[in-house]
Amino acid sequence: MEGMKFRTTAILASFLAALAAYFYLYEFRSGWKEKEAKKIFDFDPHKVETVTFLKGREKITCQREKNDWMIVTPLKTKADSQLMQETVSSLAQARLTKIIEESPSDLAPFGLKRPKVLRITFTLKDEEKTQSLLLGDELPLNKFYVYAKKGDEGRVFSIYAGLRSKLDKSLFDLRDKTLFALIPEMVKTLEIRRKGEAIICEKKSGKDWWITHPMKTRADREKIEIILSAIKNAEIREFVEDAAHDLSLYGLSRPQIKILLKEEEAERTKILEIGDTKGEMVYARRREPHNVFLIKKSFLEGLPYEAGHIRDLHPLVFDNKAIEKVELDSSAHQIVLLRRNGEEWEMVEPIQAKVDKWRVKGIFWNLEDLIIKEFLSPSEDLSAYGFDWPKIRLTLWEKDIPHTLLVSEKKSSEGYLFAKSSHQDAPFLIDPEGIQNLLKTPFDLRDLHLISFDSRKITKLELKYPDKTILCQKKGTHWRITKPIKAVAEGIKIWDILFALEDLQFSKITAPEEKDLSFYGLKDPRLKITLWDEKGTTIGPLAVGKREAEEAIYLKVSSDESIYEAKPDFLGKIPDDVSDLVYKR
Repeated sequence: MEGMKFRTTAILASFLAALAAYFYLYEFRSGWKEKEAKKIFDFDPHKVETVTFLKGREKITCQREKNDWMIVTPLKTKADSQLMQETVSSLAQARLTKIIEESPSDLAPFGLKRPKVLRITFTLKDEEKTQSLLLGDELPLNKFYVYAKKGDEGRVFSIYAGLRSKLDKSLFDLRDKTLFALIPEMVKTLEIRRKGEAIICEKKSGKDWWITHPMKTRADREKIEIILSAIKNAEIREFVEDAAHDLSLYGLSRPQIKILLKEEEAERTKILEIGDTKGEMVYARRREPHNVFLIKKSFLEGLPYEAGHIRDLHPLVFDNKAIEKVELDSSAHQIVLLRRNGEEWEMVEPIQAKVDKWRVKGIFWNLEDLIIKEFLSPSEDLSAYGFDWPKIRLTLWEKDIPHTLLVSEKKSSEGYLFAKSSHQDAPFLIDPEGIQNLLKTPFDLRDLHLISFDSRKITKLELKYPDKTILCQKKGTHWRITKPIKAVAEGIKIWDILFALEDLQFSKITAPEEKDLSFYGLKDPRLKITLWDEKGTTIGPLAVGKREAEEAIYLKVSSDESIYEAKPDFLGKIPDDVSDLVYKR
């Protein structure tokens, strides 16, 4: 037992001795002191012209060409320009953390000799002298740092290990792995060929896309944009051959799929050919450069098999923010809405009234979500579908451009409604449930708020009852009662009154024109509410009346001849005793 204790003690002593030796050699002897990390190089990353990566027997040289980077050794091909820019930026920001040894006689213990060493050499514009950084092993007791050395200096120092990870790149890492340098917005023609069948799409004016073969009709802009985005973002997973001579080995002598892209003002068409499958990958090639590579098979999932898969299935396509006028005609109503200021809308037919903007947006959202179930032949006799007397005729005016949708009363054998629009060149079928939000009455679209104001800007509130008047005024951020007593008001209760008024909506118009006010309890109203804002503008007064044995309350604003009905719970939110508003400490 004593022998085991002795051996354990001896092992611990040996470990501590080794640790002490390490700190003597690498801290005390080398003058290791914690200092603020210093930059290793002083140069502008944008002036770097060439970068060479040398590790073991592998040598890769990249050269800047304007805003892009090219690999020039061991082959000539395009480099990943973003990665190269990150690389030179990392070099420019590289900082030493500690000096290890000023002039070591042998660099091998630090991993700074071949084959372990990673040497990064670079040149700057208008300078012949090269600069380099050598990166070696991790520090024995701290893997967060590696040994390093500047090419023209003798001293060895440490840097963050993360820098080596950023600079230690293989040929595959440095190669450009995008299929094409593509700007989707600049593409004007997209062609997809499968087994001799072609789908051709062309961009017309603005952002509108059309299928021009095998049919002539509108294409779904969003689906086209998704395809182009997928092509732009697809990455090469493996370079198979840089100069393939026998394309049949990869199914590329007669490719299964061919994608052709033509960009605005571009002389050449970009071509991508898809060949055989290899596991979860497929072989592919571009016409330029002539290499074969692998991409993910999932890339093919977004490509249409037939033109119908990318046909536009929306009855109307429009920019709802640009719509200035809405005409909604049905067998019962003819409604005209005009946009006023920004998001505000007004009804001008059949009556003049303020419109709830969210109900107008609901119409737009309904139309955007409406999907065509089936297209009918354009050559069919349209008179049989009942478009002469439609169930709904909706026209959206985008400045001077009308977008019209007609929905018939008649249904197909499947229960779908016949419809046609200015956006589509053929009649179609839609689900009846999809147009429920379009079957609006003038009342459905009205803004049901009787008074409109911003609670934050109200500075004065009057509650006038038959036997008393309560007056409250705001000074700064505090409310005070000035009538019938003078006292500090409970601010939150004032806010509750204002919020209740903001939320107050009528449920129906009882009398479009002023009649016998006493019949509705409005000749001598139960309550009259008046507000004033910070500019002294009067809002209201709003008169509240009630008939005996009826739950509903009746409302009238002085500027409006109509009498409105509302739910009685509003009265429960308005105090009728001034003591309810007094601040209680």
